[in-house]
Amino acid sequence: MAANNQISREMRSMVLPIVLNRTHHGTHGLAQQQTTNKPPTRRGPESPPPLFQRRDSSTSLTDSHMYFNIDDIPLDDTADNQFSLQAISSTFSASLDDLRTFILQRIDDSQNDILSRLNTLDRGHRDTMRQHGETLQNLIHNARQDNRTLGDVQILHLNEFKKGVLAHSASVSTDLLEVRKEVKALDAKVTYLDGQVAAIRSELFDFQAKFAENYLNLSTQLGDLFDYIRGGDDKKGEGSSSRPQPPPDDQGGGSGGRTTVLWTDLVVE
Repeated sequence: MAANNQISREMRSMVLPIVLNRTHHGTHGLAQQQTTNKPPTRRGPESPPPLFQRRDSSTSLTDSHMYFNIDDIPLDDTADNQFSLQAISSTFSASLDDLRTFILQRIDDSQNDILSRLNTLDRGHRDTMRQHGETLQNLIHNARQDNRTLGDVQILHLNEFKKGVLAHSASVSTDLLEVRKEVKALDAKVTYLDGQVAAIRSELFDFQAKFAENYLNLSTQLGDLFDYIRGGDDKKGEGSSSRPQPPPDDQGGGSGGRTTVLWTDLVVE
């Protein structure tokens, strides 16, 4: 679109100067032919005269404009005007052919320029994409190497941790075995002490039973002894009036000897 617009502007700016230039040359040549009575010479289509030369982009096309007024072109003679119109028509046709050729050439140049720019952009885009691809590949390669290095380091740390755990578990297992042995020994001691306590309790219960039994027997014998002593005293009180009482030594000795016998019986039982 930009190339077509540029061509349209160039066509508009170039058609009028070319036509005016051709008109000027045609009228000037016609005047020369009329003064010299020479027939006008026409060039063949194979070798057209150079109508214009391409100027640089910095040179304005408006420099070739020529302005005419009504005095420059004679309008009195009808034949001359018809001949001038034929010359202008042939000149305009040739100018149109030259303009068509120029436009086609400019279109070809514009297309070539556009294709060249597109190829340049395509190459630049491909180069950029290739550089981005290489950069991404390098980044991926570096990331893989970093991951591998990190994985190797983690594996080493994990192996060291496993070794430490295994060594610690071995020491813990040894300590547990020793603790279990000590616990078993303590359990055996506690079991033995429980047996001893049970035996002591059994003996204590037996002793308490025997003590209670002996205490009961002793109480019974003491009661019988007290009853016997009281009964003997009563009998002595009744017979003291008929016979003389023994001396205190005899009484004490008799009572003491009887009491000794009773305590001996109790101990023997």
